[in-house]
Amino acid sequence: MFSLTLTYAAPKFFARTPTFDVGYGRACLDCGALTAFMNDEEREKLAEAADRLELPKYLS
Repeated sequence: MFSLTLTYAAPKFFARTPTFDVGYGRACLDCGALTAFMNDEEREKLAEAADRLELPKYLS
């Protein structure tokens, strides 16, 4: 079974780390980029939190 979770840095020091479950993903065979496909509930949850999210330090 495929399992993937998108995880972002916590917005505040003691805040819970935001995570979003992905039901399906496709990877590019050339560059390895991953396109995530989420159900409606997870997509709405991500849209609500989008302005407060920060990339993990290793990606910024």
